[in-house]
Amino acid sequence: MRRRIAISLIISDFLLAVFVYVFGDIPMLVSSQIAFWSSVLIIIASFDSYRNMVKKRLETIGEIPAEERDATAKIEDPYDLYDEEDSDISEKSVKELIDEERLRMKKQKRSPVSIARDSAAMFSLTRLGAYLVLVVGFFYLRGSGNWHAGAYLLSLALPVTVIVALLINAESVDG
Repeated sequence: MRRRIAISLIISDFLLAVFVYVFGDIPMLVSSQIAFWSSVLIIIASFDSYRNMVKKRLETIGEIPAEERDATAKIEDPYDLYDEEDSDISEKSVKELIDEERLRMKKQKRSPVSIARDSAAMFSLTRLGAYLVLVVGFFYLRGSGNWHAGAYLLSLALPVTVIVALLINAESVDG
């Protein structure tokens, strides 16, 4: 899949560059290329940091306490309704359940360790470096007079669109 994504990104960049060169001018071409490759770097860094976060989580996995459940589990089952151990809900009224949940949420404070672990992917050096390339590229384009808003925005969105289309296509083929 990685190879397919890489080939698709290179082909889409080539087609973008040809299109912009034929129908635009050199500042549009420079603007589109800087935006395209900045977006690609951000995507690669995001995938890499997320993969590293999942690997670290899998290495240290064991019995995860309820207060340290991951964000997905909190979204899918925020009130632990599907927890097999807690089945004494039937006798309580809805109002009592809401009051208990409010008290539990007030008491539940996240530790700095759990906050750091959950935000490790957000602050990885590769991701910060990729965003730095985006910002420096933008300021370079603005300062040199090569910035073209349409080409820049289109080129920022193109890699994301290509990857999402490939992932959707792969899911429909597999499933």
